[in-house]
Amino acid sequence: MRHPQAANPRDALITFLCLPHDSVQVSESIRGKIAHSQTVKRRSDVVTELEQRYIFFADEASTARKRISRGQSCVFSVYLREP
Repeated sequence: MRHPQAANPRDALITFLCLPHDSVQVSESIRGKIAHSQTVKRRSDVVTELEQRYIFFADEASTARKRISRGQSCVFSVYLREP
């Protein structure tokens, strides 16, 4: 995972905050501002939905899925997909 300050202007920061009751809050920050935030059930495949808008580095999407399924919060720096 790259350090957030190493991100270039095209990058976004995705935060997965695991909450009680099998929920996860997903926040998408672009240029330091929250672009979208939602709370979903931990069982939903929110990472797959995000892969449609963002490019995760190497195996980070898989790592995000594993950590979320274990109830571990995590943050990833990703590229925006070009339209």
